[in-house]
Amino acid sequence: MQKTPEANYPEWMGKLKKSLQQTRGAPESRYFQLATCDFRGMPQVRTLVLRELDSTSTILYAFSDLRTEKIAELRQCNDCALCWYFAANREQYRMSCKATVVTIQSDPNRLRACWNTMSEQGKKQYFWGHPKALLADSQTIKSEATTSEPPSHFCLIALEPYEVDYLSLKATPHHRMLHTKNNDEWVARAVIP
Repeated sequence: MQKTPEANYPEWMGKLKKSLQQTRGAPESRYFQLATCDFRGMPQVRTLVLRELDSTSTILYAFSDLRTEKIAELRQCNDCALCWYFAANREQYRMSCKATVVTIQSDPNRLRACWNTMSEQGKKQYFWGHPKALLADSQTIKSEATTSEPPSHFCLIALEPYEVDYLSLKATPHHRMLHTKNNDEWVARAVIP
């Protein structure tokens, strides 16, 4: 077992930043899958977009809508998992995380700043209506709403990893490292893939 050089900057974060940098030309490299448990105990998986990576605190951020099922599930149990595969690099990151939902009520300045980073088309999606609501046969999805301010249901999901399983498939044999956060210190262990 080896300790990472800096407790607040784990080895996996450096690898993830490098993976993102190397694949920055491919928009899909910012997409990861987030798994939660629903009220029946069934796993639910969906794709989110990385909006920000705080390498100091190792927190990953994604935008969402408070009206979605994933938010209700995260409020029921804030333990979740994510999986991120970089096809060009043949690298996989699996993370166990604690999620925090940040709302306009809890941090209005932060949410307004996040809102202002979005494209106009991205903002309009938050005014289409309630997610998963049925559409009438002839109904079209559109929004005429003003997008200068975020709606009250716009939110930020902060994902704080406490376990990271890194796998590189570039060479044979493959390279796999398990990273575990104990208190504020990350410990890395090489394991058989």
